[in-house]
Amino acid sequence: MLAKIIRLLKNLDGIVAVKPLDRSNQDEILKIEGVYEQSTVLPLKNLGAEIAARHDQALVLLKNHRFRQPPAPTVYMVEETEDNRF
Repeated sequence: MLAKIIRLLKNLDGIVAVKPLDRSNQDEILKIEGVYEQSTVLPLKNLGAEIAARHDQALVLLKNHRFRQPPAPTVYMVEETEDNRF
């Protein structure tokens, strides 16, 4: 099934490469993101990395300028309060 998904993604315009991301890579990404999140003036949270790490399988996509533009912003600035903690 995963091979079929990879083939499908590779056929999309603008996708240069698709590779499975193993658990050790996912853990390392979370570690790096955690360090980065704590080192900035404004606290940051990369929810995408956290969500991907919860899954048994994840893929890394390398894309170029021909890949479609996102339909909505992909970065949001949100103020965390007691009512909206992640």
